[in-house]
Amino acid sequence: MKLDDSARAFIGAGADATLVTINSDGSPQVSLVWVALESTPDGDELVSAHLAEYLKTRNVRRDPRVALTIVAKDAPGQQTPYLSIAGTAR
Repeated sequence: MKLDDSARAFIGAGADATLVTINSDGSPQVSLVWVALESTPDGDELVSAHLAEYLKTRNVRRDPRVALTIVAKDAPGQQTPYLSIAGTAR
């Protein structure tokens, strides 16, 4: 995927995000994860490391469709800025 400069700045050097995967029964599974941005010649990738086998990693192996939401840490005002991305995980 190609992210614009404002999305890259929003993610910064790393951020906490909500990752949604799909359970085997079709229901959503929600986890808090840390993500960082890795830019490659083919585009931008969000990277998250998981050192053990978790439900979210089993879900991604079975069905790689995911959704991710990152909420701004320091956001004065009424509406909290956020970035929402849907895609394919590996």
